[in-house]
Amino acid sequence: MPGRGTGVAVHLGMDRAIDPVFASAQKRGRLTIAAAVAALVVFAFTYGPSLLKPSVPRSRVRIEKVDRGPVEASIAAYGTVTPDLEEVIASPVDARVTRILKRAGDTVKTGQAILELDLAESALAFERMGREVALKRNEQQRSRLDLRRVLADLDSTTEAKRLEVESLRARLAQQTELAASGLVSRDGLREAQLNETRAALELNRLIASRGITEEMNQAQLEGMNLELATLEGQRREARRVLDLGSTRATRDSVVTWTVTEAGALVRRGEPLARVSDLKSFRIEATVSAVHGRALRPGLEALVRIGSVDLRGEVATVEPTVRDGVMRLWIRLDQPTNAALRPSLKADVQIVTDRRADALRVARGPFLMGEASQDVFVVRDGSAFRTRVDLGLIGYDVVEIARGLEAGDEMIVSDMTNYLHARELKLK
Repeated sequence: MPGRGTGVAVHLGMDRAIDPVFASAQKRGRLTIAAAVAALVVFAFTYGPSLLKPSVPRSRVRIEKVDRGPVEASIAAYGTVTPDLEEVIASPVDARVTRILKRAGDTVKTGQAILELDLAESALAFERMGREVALKRNEQQRSRLDLRRVLADLDSTTEAKRLEVESLRARLAQQTELAASGLVSRDGLREAQLNETRAALELNRLIASRGITEEMNQAQLEGMNLELATLEGQRREARRVLDLGSTRATRDSVVTWTVTEAGALVRRGEPLARVSDLKSFRIEATVSAVHGRALRPGLEALVRIGSVDLRGEVATVEPTVRDGVMRLWIRLDQPTNAALRPSLKADVQIVTDRRADALRVARGPFLMGEASQDVFVVRDGSAFRTRVDLGLIGYDVVEIARGLEAGDEMIVSDMTNYLHARELKLK
């Protein structure tokens, strides 16, 4: 029976009552855990959204206020400052450069030579034309003298024939009177009449011959005058070629480029040098050909060179397209501004439309080239994503057609990485 007694003792030990102190401690532990879980749930619902909200430092974004004012729509172009007056000096003949007198950057006065060319052949041509002109003038003078001699001979012959006609007419009158008295036969009278008629015809022939001779000689002289004028024109051209070959500046200017090697062979029409008047400038600009239809002379242009803004207008638009771009030239309102220097780069905006009073904001990297896009508007220390419609895009400002009001503050920085968020916290 000892085994049974032992079993009974064990059974009685397992059914023993739990200590009240231990039970109370366990209950307090469970309540504490439950309270902590509840508090965590409340905290998560209360502060979780703000902890999960993305944020951006205020110092890293640019915030601009929306206001009202004028907006000018424009097309962006890239410009270069060029002299308003630039002259290209070309070689008048095939020649060799013998000496370079001026280099790029040197100033030249009117009439001052820039290069020297070997113009021996041109000089010989000029001398030859001079001799031909002299020979033609001599021939013309001899023709005038021949004409005077011929006309003098004709005048002398004509005058002698006129005297003969007058004598024959007097004799005919005398014969007529004698025939009336029966003192002269009819045959004698007829002979006198024939002699007078023959002499009169010869006189008329001489007078007509003189007129024809004078006209023929006049025509010959006019032909010689034309030949002489042609030769003199050729001589002037030869003189001009010699003058051009001296490559002299036609005005006070600055050399911007020259042939760099003495001894170089240049062909007729090839450039030898470029000179520019650096007192006045214009802008040569390039723009994408997609804007070709909107470009025309007379459009207003805004030019920015560093921190200097200048205004002007499109003077010329080149109709040809090269590599997808078009060239145009802008005439400045202040072509002598001190900020203008050759070859300076310039940002150009060509104004195509404008509104005098529009809702606008400063232009910035937020632009994505779409008519409608999401931007971030700042309110109460946060930035809220907002859909806006854009209008005219100007040089410095952008029109807000719909979505904002005057006085709103908007982030104009590039916010592409935050467009997934509806709200941003500004720290």
